[in-house]
Amino acid sequence: MSPTMTDISAKPRESRMEPSRISSATQTPVASSPAPQQSRSLATRRKLLDATVECIAELGCTGATMDRIVARAGVSRGAQGHHFPTKSLLFQAAMTHMLDALILDLRAQTERIRERHSDPATVFRHLWDRYFSGQLFAVTIELIVASRTDHELRDALTPVTERFHQQVDDCFYILNRGSDVEDRKLDSAVRLTMSLLRGMGVQTVLFDRPEYFRALLEDWLQLVTRMLNDPE
Repeated sequence: MSPTMTDISAKPRESRMEPSRISSATQTPVASSPAPQQSRSLATRRKLLDATVECIAELGCTGATMDRIVARAGVSRGAQGHHFPTKSLLFQAAMTHMLDALILDLRAQTERIRERHSDPATVFRHLWDRYFSGQLFAVTIELIVASRTDHELRDALTPVTERFHQQVDDCFYILNRGSDVEDRKLDSAVRLTMSLLRGMGVQTVLFDRPEYFRALLEDWLQLVTRMLNDPE
């Protein structure tokens, strides 16, 4: 039988993120209920952010005008101006909102994989299904292109993007905790796999071939498995 990532013998190793950190990150903190006015303000902000992500996904950054976003959110222009005076600020907040939600989802999925002792590569399959193959990555592509000439947008998007990729690193490390695999190999596995996911995500714009891309990912993950299990 060919080796898998879960065949790696268990041996204590240091991890960038302890299991308890994932667990606590997915739990809802106990807090007092916000005041009604604060609740309405948070709800309005959430509506604007969700509407922005949806509009960018469907219409692109150019087509996602303030009027269209406000109409989809079902709020007033005054409320929009109060929370996000400029389109750039709204786009920045929408990207952060989207990736922060994805980070929480990734933490929860990692915890489920860890509890079930599943193949660590499942985290990459989840990222493909949840993010890279769908509208969320399409939004990222739009915002990255826009940030090429909008330095303010680029400066705002870089930290949240780095935080997302750091979370992927941490999750893969925690799933390989107790293995003999060198950090260098784990780093390479994450970097190369994320590059593949990004490349395939871009290709989905032109090619509607879900079975082809999924098969390509599975072939790649087999190669990664061999790399991680190679003693050299």
